[in-house]
Amino acid sequence: MAVPIDDSQTIPLLEDVFLPINPRFSSIMVRDQAGKMRWKRVQVNPEEHVKVPRFPECNSAELYEQYFDDYVTRILNERTPQNKPLWEIHLIKYPTSSAAGTIIFKFHHSLGDGYSLMGALLSCLQRTDDPSLPLTFPSNSQHAKKNMFKLHSVISSLFSSMLDFGSSIIKTRMIEDDKTPIRSGYEGTKPKYFTLSNISLSLDHIKAIKSNLGVEMQKPKVQGLWGNKISFLQIPIPKLSQSKISNPLEFVWNARKLIKRKRHSFSVYLIGLLLDLEMKLRGPEVASKTFYNTLGNCSVLISNMFGPMEQMALANHPVSGVYFAMSGGPQNVNVEIMSYVGELRITSKTLKGFIDEQKFKFCIEKAFDEIFKDAMEIYEIPKWDIYMEILISGGAV
Repeated sequence: MAVPIDDSQTIPLLEDVFLPINPRFSSIMVRDQAGKMRWKRVQVNPEEHVKVPRFPECNSAELYEQYFDDYVTRILNERTPQNKPLWEIHLIKYPTSSAAGTIIFKFHHSLGDGYSLMGALLSCLQRTDDPSLPLTFPSNSQHAKKNMFKLHSVISSLFSSMLDFGSSIIKTRMIEDDKTPIRSGYEGTKPKYFTLSNISLSLDHIKAIKSNLGVEMQKPKVQGLWGNKISFLQIPIPKLSQSKISNPLEFVWNARKLIKRKRHSFSVYLIGLLLDLEMKLRGPEVASKTFYNTLGNCSVLISNMFGPMEQMALANHPVSGVYFAMSGGPQNVNVEIMSYVGELRITSKTLKGFIDEQKFKFCIEKAFDEIFKDAMEIYEIPKWDIYMEILISGGAV
């Protein structure tokens, strides 16, 4: 938040605006006589869901920052109580280096997918410049459907779709990534703890890279039905070589070639249909286990979405930044990306004690700076096919 938090409006806002958005916010999960999990409406006491932490008194901004980080790490690793509706709100009234106060909404993933939950939150906020106007998002209108019905395009798309779908199934069931500096391969019974770090990148710099390299900027659809639609797309991490270290744009160009093919693949939809079918035939717990095992076999989970183009306010509190993160999961690294008012906000969740979160953050920032620097030195776009695609799109998985 850009101003100190006044929590006097919290309970009325929850009762009048938040709870009516969806019945699941007023429900718990119970097992019926047939053994299936069902949603059951209950009486909600909003005060039980609002947490206001108290930090030790001190005069050091660095100490408050550390208390804040420790608190976020703790709630990130805590399980959500199952005896009441599966959401919490944490009002952190202490200032940090980037905000006068912080509000954390914690949701269990069974309440909905990322788009549904983010849509619920955004419906509680208003534009600061004119609350009577709706929030706006980048449009998808500039992407015309080109060559979609050419025979060779259809055949190529079908072939790559089946190849991606088959490799994803094999990867899910049998193959896991090697142990690396970002994947421990730990399979013990002790609980794993994670930490969060945030990065902000300029969208203007990303657009400058786009312009200099002659690339496209893929933009997503921002509307969808409430639900828990889950799918995934597996992409190999590029192998490191000396030539790529000296020329970081090779990573970008290789990513462009890979994503260009994946973008026309139907494997994401096929995997989503398979998970839906497994959920209907074998139940949500089996489908959840399948998805969990898939994440456990991978090195990094990336989830991203577009945010509003205008600054928002919650109960007359201007919002200075928006981030989201996924808790739980067996993978060692999560990267969540969201745009908001001219910036790309990146949240990384890393395994505590295995990955140095500050070094990981530094590596991301340094890589972006090097790509931006090299892209700005390009004055002539090559004639051959080395165009890249900056991906700042997608949805929650």
